[in-house]
Amino acid sequence: IKTTPSVKLLGVHLDRELRWHEQGAAALAKGEAWLIQTARIARASRGIGASDMRRLYLGVCVPRMLYAADLFLSPRVKSIPPREAQRAIVKKLRSVQRRAALAITGALRSTPTDVLDAYAHLPP
Repeated sequence: IKTTPSVKLLGVHLDRELRWHEQGAAALAKGEAWLIQTARIARASRGIGASDMRRLYLGVCVPRMLYAADLFLSPRVKSIPPREAQRAIVKKLRSVQRRAALAITGALRSTPTDVLDAYAHLPP
C-alpha cells in the first residue's frame, strides 16, 4: 500500500496535517476554470448580459469554489492569529472574483475592486 500526501473524500482534499493547501488549490482551480469558460461567452460586443453573467457567477462559480469552505476557511478572531496559507487562499479567491466582476461589468482592468464589486452587485 502506497501512502499519498492527500486524499479526496466527498469532494474535500484532506492532507496528513489538515493544512488545507490542496483544498485551497482545488477551489482556486475550479474558480479559474469556470471563469475562463464563461468569460468567453461574456464578450462586451456580442455576449450574454451582465445580469445573466452575474447569475451564472453566483449560481455556479461561488458554490463550486466555496464547497466545504467552512472547513478550510475559518473566521478571523482577534485572539487567534490567522494562518498565512489561509490568507493566501483568500487573496487568490478574491482575484477570481475580481476577474469575474471585470467580465460582468466590462470595465477597465484599472478599476478598483471595491467599485467593481459594488457595480456588479457582488458580495465582498
